[in-house]
Amino acid sequence: MNRTIKSGARKIIYKVFLQCLKESEAGQILSDIENAFQRTADMTGVSVNTVKTIANEGQNNNEIFSTPGKHRTGCPKKKLDNFTLCAIRQKVHFFYTVKKQVPTLRSPSI
Repeated sequence: MNRTIKSGARKIIYKVFLQCLKESEAGQILSDIENAFQRTADMTGVSVNTVKTIANEGQNNNEIFSTPGKHRTGCPKKKLDNFTLCAIRQKVHFFYTVKKQVPTLRSPSI
């Protein structure tokens, strides 16, 4: 169950990590956990590995975080030859000229 953590949430997690690290170095820890990564994970509800990844990203990129984007594939486009295009064009013209109705609307059922 992978969830994308956006850049705003990454900044918050990194700031909580820095605060936990300061508390750990000062020796004034409110809880029994002495590992800053574990405390951050407990405070934010994410895994320890996620906190480590975000901490490394924050230290390497000067607190600039990026959100990974989705990779979308487009709909496949069908290549139509001239005969098929002409047949479709004639059908549309048939609706306009002979039936006198727009081809995108449904005819009312009585």
